[in-house]
Amino acid sequence: MSEADPAPKELLQEVSCGCQGPCKSKRCNCRKAGLKCNPACKVCRGKSCNNSKRWTATEHHDSETPTTTDA
Repeated sequence: MSEADPAPKELLQEVSCGCQGPCKSKRCNCRKAGLKCNPACKVCRGKSCNNSKRWTATEHHDSETPTTTDA
C-alpha cells in the first residue's frame, strides 16, 4: 500500500468535515468524497473518528521484531 496522500494537499484542504459524531455515515463530507478525514476537519482533525487513517504494522517504518543476540 502506498504511503502517498490519496489526493493533492490542495484538494485535501478543500475537502473537510465538521461532523460532531464519529464520521460513520455519508453525511461526512470526507467519506462522501471517498477520502479519509484529515487535519483540516473542524472537530476530528483526522484523528478521533471512524474515518481516520489507521496505521498497520506493514505501514510502520520501525522494525516490529526486536533484535536479539546470543551471549
